[in-house]
Amino acid sequence: ASVTAAAAPLLEVRDLRIALPAGSARGHALQGLSISLGRGQTLGVVGASGAGKSTLALSLLGLLPRALRVSAGKVLLEGEDLLRATPARLRALRAARMSMLFAQPAAALDPLMTCGEQIDELLQRRTRLTRNQRRDKTLALLEEAQASEPARIAASLPQGIAVSERQRVLIAMALALDPALLVADEPTHSLDPADQAQILALLREASRRRGMALLFTSRDIGVAADVAQRLAVLHEGVLVEAGPREELQQHARHEVTQYLLAAFAAPPPERSPEPHAALVLSVQDLSKSYRQRLAFAERREAQAVRGASFEVRRGQTLAVVGATGAGKSTLARCVVRLETPTAGSIRLGQDEIARVGASHLRPLRRRMQWLSDDAPHALDARRTIVDSMLEGPLNFGMPRELARERAKDLLEMVHLPARWLDRHPDRLDGADRQRVCIARALMVEPELIVADDVARPFDPDVQALLLELLDQLQRRLRFAMLFCTRELRAAVRVCDQLAVMHEGELVEQGPLRRVLDAPQHECTRALIAAAPEGGLAFAR
Repeated sequence: ASVTAAAAPLLEVRDLRIALPAGSARGHALQGLSISLGRGQTLGVVGASGAGKSTLALSLLGLLPRALRVSAGKVLLEGEDLLRATPARLRALRAARMSMLFAQPAAALDPLMTCGEQIDELLQRRTRLTRNQRRDKTLALLEEAQASEPARIAASLPQGIAVSERQRVLIAMALALDPALLVADEPTHSLDPADQAQILALLREASRRRGMALLFTSRDIGVAADVAQRLAVLHEGVLVEAGPREELQQHARHEVTQYLLAAFAAPPPERSPEPHAALVLSVQDLSKSYRQRLAFAERREAQAVRGASFEVRRGQTLAVVGATGAGKSTLARCVVRLETPTAGSIRLGQDEIARVGASHLRPLRRRMQWLSDDAPHALDARRTIVDSMLEGPLNFGMPRELARERAKDLLEMVHLPARWLDRHPDRLDGADRQRVCIARALMVEPELIVADDVARPFDPDVQALLLELLDQLQRRLRFAMLFCTRELRAAVRVCDQLAVMHEGELVEQGPLRRVLDAPQHECTRALIAAAPEGGLAFAR
C-alpha cells in the first residue's frame, strides 16, 4: 500500500520493511510501507497500539532499537537515503533537517538541567551564536511555542513545570534549527483535551508558517484529523488505507478505518433514569485540604476540593469532568473514604460516612466499590483471577461455592470466558484486566461504583468498548455511579448528569443534554471546544 503527496516529496518512504525479533506475534513491525510528504504538508499516521506508528517515526530519524532490523526499503529525505547514512551523518541531520517530538516529554528532558540550559546546549553545539544571542533565541523559541512565561520556564527544571509546558519546551528545541521535517510521535497522548487542542493548533501554525513538513502519529483518528491534511491508517504494520482527511472520514473503505472512526463518532444511547429513584449518594459542602511543608518549617494549606455538593440516585451516573489537578480524584477518594474530608457531609443511603472510623466503615464497604485507571497494579500478580474476585465476598460471609459461581457469571458478563478464572492477571492485556476489575467490584453487589478515569489509558476504540460495557452493566444491575474523567467525550457515553470541576470547585452541573446544549461556565465551553474532531459532533 502507498500514499503519495501531490507536490515533489520532501520525505519519501519506499517499501519499508522492518523485521521483528524471532518469536514475536508477527514477522514484521512494518511490511512494505510506502508514503511521501511534501514541504508544508501534514500527514497523520493512525492506528491502534502496536500498529507500527512509533517504529515508523523512529526509523525516519535512525533511532530504531537494535532489536529491530530494516530488511528492505528506502527512506529518502530531500533525496538522501537515511537508511544508508553513517551515524555521524544522521547526527548532523537531526535537529537541522529533521526533528522529533516524543509522547513522554519527561523522558526526553534532562531532570538535572533547566529547560533553558537544554535549549542553549543545542544552540551552542550547532550554531555560532554568542551567549547573549543564544539567550534571546531561547526565549524567542519558547515564546513561539506559546510557553506561559518564557523566562520562568527557561529557568525551571522539567519536573517543576506542567506536562504541557514540557511538551512546549520540546517543541522549542525541535524548531530551534528550522528543520524541514518534524516527526511528532503521539505528542499529545499524555495531555488534557484543552492542552491537546492548543498543542495541535501550535503544530499546525508552525508547519504553515515555516513551510515545514509534519508527520504526526496518533492512536486517535479524531486527534490526527485535527492536525493533518491527509491520513494514513496502519494495522499490524501494514498501510491499509490512505488519502485526504475528508475522504477517509466520509468514505472510509477499509474495516479498520471504519472501526477507528466509529469509536466515538456515534451519539451515546439515550438514557432514561428514574427521576424518583432511591437516593444512593448525597454529598453536601465537601472540602478537602492538605498541609504543605515549605522552606524554614513554614506550612501552607492547599485546598483540593471546595464546597462540592451533588446527589446520585439508583441507576444514574454523575460524570465529573475537569483538567488534571482540578480535584476530581481527590473528590472520588473522599467519597469512598480512601481520604478523610476536611469538612462536609457524605451520606451513603441513610448512613453518614464522612468522618466515621474504620470499624464503622468496614460493613459499609460492600455497598460502595472503587475502580481506578491503574488496572495493571489493581490486581495481585501472585494470585489467580478467581482468588482476587472471591476475596471480597468471602470477607462478607458469602459461601465459597456461591461466590465462585457468581465470579463465573460476572466474568462472562464483562465479556471474558469463565475458564480464565484460574489464570494470573499477567497473562491478560490491560483492557482485559480492567474488565476483571469491573467484575471484581460487582461481586459484592454494590449500590455505588466510583470510577476514576477508568478508560483513560487505552486506545479510543478500547475506551469506547469499556464505556459501553459500564453502561450495559449499570442498566442491568441498577447501581449508581460517580464517574470522574478529564475526557468530556468519555463522560457523555455513560452519564445522565454532568458536572464540571475547576480548581477544586464544581462550577457547573445539570442534566447532560442541558449542559452540552447551553453551557453556562467558560470552563464547560472550553471543554466542549477542545474535544477532538468528531468526538462531540452529535452535541454541536
